Amino acid sequence: MPEDASGKESHFKFWLGIAIVPSLIAAAAIIAQFVIAPLQEVRGEKEKQAEEARQLSKKGALHVKVEESWNNDTDITWLFYKPLSREGVEEFNKLPVSSFEGIKKFAESHSGQRVGFHCTGATCDASKTRFKLRLTGHRQRPVQITQMSARIIKKSEPPRGARIDGPSAGLEDVQAGIVFLDSEDLRLKALREDGTIGRPLFDEKFVYVERGEPVVFEIFAASRSSAFEWEIQLDLLVEGKAERLTVRSDGTPNGKPFRTPGRIHSPSRYGVYGSCEITSPVATCKAAKVG
Repeated sequence: MPEDASGKESHFKFWLGIAIVPSLIAAAAIIAQFVIAPLQEVRGEKEKQAEEARQLSKKGALHVKVEESWNNDTDITWLFYKPLSREGVEEFNKLPVSSFEGIKKFAESHSGQRVGFHCTGATCDASKTRFKLRLTGHRQRPVQITQMSARIIKKSEPPRGARIDGPSAGLEDVQAGIVFLDSEDLRLKALREDGTIGRPLFDEKFVYVERGEPVVFEIFAASRSSAFEWEIQLDLLVEGKAERLTVRSDGTPNGKPFRTPGRIHSPSRYGVYGSCEITSPVATCKAAKVG
């Protein structure tokens, strides 16, 4: 090839390189900006979510809190497995009616268990314990509650040692779910306004618990026969998988069971009966041995 032709070809390649290289660099920058960077961002976000899911999975799918939910106007009865001593009766007789907290403190210091009456029609012989169950989601996706039931741990005779009634101050209207511990079906059911029992609560609606968002259930547990120790069992759907969560009175799976003392007898069936009546500003509570 002639020397001048070779020089022209080299000269052409030189200028061609100068023209193409910036274009390639620009194209690479565009690819990096609009293709690679978004892919890296997506991958980084997925890794972040995966790590977050791993951290969340170290704890239960739901954060659980249990707290008593008594109505001080209507839930004014305490039952005792043992009769009050003579000193206990004398102490009770000195309590002022106006001090509900004083009555409550007295009952708790003598191992009394607080109850409410559950009435069906004109019959009011079932004891009722009540509490709020607060559930907060602890997963990236909502946790579905598919069923809530009671599981009986222990069954015994209802207490007949003593019964005391504080002063009643009215009625209540509350929406709640209820489980009858002495029935064959231990699922949580709807409680109608007239005190009758409806369908299982979770047969009628779907309940989802979002991450960080609390859902609160008002729960009554009733028995018109035996005393029961029991726990709650929650059937869950967690990220597509079925799980079961056990809840006891302290919100954990292994704490003290819930307790519901069973049938509330007439006052004459107890070793000691006491009551507080609001008849005057200076009225006091009175108790005496009856059994």
